[in-house]
Amino acid sequence: MATPGFQKYFTPEEIARLEDGLPCLQEWSSHVLVPFRGYRLRSARVLWLNHRWFGERCFDLRDRSVYKRVSEWAVGTFAYISATGNDFKNVDASDSRVLGADRYGCSSGRSPHGGSGRVTVLGKFQAKGIGQTPLVGAGAAAGHSHGCMSLAEAVRETLFAEIAAAEFPAGAVPIIAIIDTGLTFSSPDPEDQYDQNVPRAIAVRPGAVRVAHAERAPLFKSSVTGFVNAQASDALRTKQIIDSWITSAGRHGSGTPEDTTLQSLLSTVVEQIAFGQVHRLFSGGYFSSNLTLCGGLLDFGNMHALPDWSRAQVHSVVEGFGQEIAVLQHLVNSIAFHVSKYRRRGNAIEMARDLYDDVKLKYQQAWKRHCLTLFQAEGMSHPSQEAIFEALWRYYSSQQRRRVKYRFGHVVAETTNASTGWLYQGITNRGYASAPEIETIRFVDRVLRQSMSSSQRVIAWHTAARLLRPRAALERRTLLTEIARLTQQIDSPSAPQRIKSYIDRASDAGRRYWRRLPNGHAVVGHVTRGGSSALLLSSPHNDVWIEGIVGGGGVLAFFDERLTEAEGMMLGMQKHGVYWSAIVRTEEMQGERYFSVLDRNVQIPPITVTYEPPAQEWLS
Repeated sequence: MATPGFQKYFTPEEIARLEDGLPCLQEWSSHVLVPFRGYRLRSARVLWLNHRWFGERCFDLRDRSVYKRVSEWAVGTFAYISATGNDFKNVDASDSRVLGADRYGCSSGRSPHGGSGRVTVLGKFQAKGIGQTPLVGAGAAAGHSHGCMSLAEAVRETLFAEIAAAEFPAGAVPIIAIIDTGLTFSSPDPEDQYDQNVPRAIAVRPGAVRVAHAERAPLFKSSVTGFVNAQASDALRTKQIIDSWITSAGRHGSGTPEDTTLQSLLSTVVEQIAFGQVHRLFSGGYFSSNLTLCGGLLDFGNMHALPDWSRAQVHSVVEGFGQEIAVLQHLVNSIAFHVSKYRRRGNAIEMARDLYDDVKLKYQQAWKRHCLTLFQAEGMSHPSQEAIFEALWRYYSSQQRRRVKYRFGHVVAETTNASTGWLYQGITNRGYASAPEIETIRFVDRVLRQSMSSSQRVIAWHTAARLLRPRAALERRTLLTEIARLTQQIDSPSAPQRIKSYIDRASDAGRRYWRRLPNGHAVVGHVTRGGSSALLLSSPHNDVWIEGIVGGGGVLAFFDERLTEAEGMMLGMQKHGVYWSAIVRTEEMQGERYFSVLDRNVQIPPITVTYEPPAQEWLS
């Protein structure tokens, strides 16, 4: 079922590509959406479109006519708000439409909200920041009930969503468009100096079914908008979502459909947690409201790129980095209760206990797998793998004894009963490395020398130097200050280009991991943008691993270049869904790097990020 109104902008075939693989919440439950009235903003405009996401669906936004059509679709479809007070001066009251807020609950059952408080669902897409919905509960904290989204938050969410979509095992729900509302917003927290009298935005993203859609919202009594809640509708929504989930998941394995469906979800979430911990990307907490039923991540307002493995707390009432598995127990208990209740299957307490025991076991296995990738050690003997895992786990556990609390990117409290160094400094001799770092690195070095050839060790240490390098461009304080400057002149005609340039630059600088990059290569530099990447490899032949998107008609997109299928075959390309990749031998001419295929030269953009090499003592 196509989203109503899309036919004005796209052909049926284009709509099918846009909506491919996206869920329609109304088909999951007839009681999931609460209708309310939205009004068209008078002066809304598109500030940013996701070239990668649209490229994956064969929309080439480099084509001005395509960009214009997609922009008109974004504004014409999503630039509506639930206007209140002074907002009415900025909307066309004669142009309104029915929007829908999606009901969902939470694992604690203690939230006063009934679901999305600032998101509307439009077919298979969502718009975030559209004002208060009927599901904002009376008496809720001001910071979680105003319904707005600052432009700065939209940019931050976009950045982290792109990083998470590219790197995390089960990906993430991206932002695909940012719309300037023409309105301003001030955070109710006066200490939040970065969100006072700032531009307000709407973020558009593909639809998703949250885990929280399968939970009740029992404390949602009354709405700030006057909507009168019916608990019976909320209960029916929960049952219908759970039934749709179990049915759509299918049955795999020897257990009941309920058991295998929950095991599949939790196994995926555990992979996400372990990857995030190893790579120091902290979502702020794994809750049913920011996880999809496929285990994907969404909502990145509180995501942080951390400099080390210390137990970082980024929210005053939520456990910090490293405690994700403990926090996950609340979700396990809740989802087991709801599935058991509404499917009338099994004992919820026993189900939750068995699921959580399995979670803890799979977490250790997943953490081991992801930590071994830091040194490309997956092919080593079992005893060597165990030795490296145990050494890194000891170091991780010791760093977890240091607790640090962040607020607006600043450390406001910490305990210092653990190392304040980081492994990267010990590997590269760049910065402070204390005894725990040197001791861990020397132990790993001994294992690598016993189990790898000298060429393999070089690759291992280069990989560790890349993956353990802090992501300075994504550090919260840096983001807050740089994005604040970026959004000061939002009325300028150049604002969309400046925002695109910043998102491209920051996401490029923040990347470290490419899931489709084959083992056996040392990366010494990279450039990535809009779904294309070029990774400079350490080789005597200037080899570069390249990756791009397979576009319409089999055209191979690579940055601003377009290759034919025949050219791709000549390069020995590999296809991975909508992506293609190859290793090419390059040459330099007049400061530009290129590779040759058939009868032409294809330019590679300048390498933007170069990696510090490991210290010589680890390579000799």
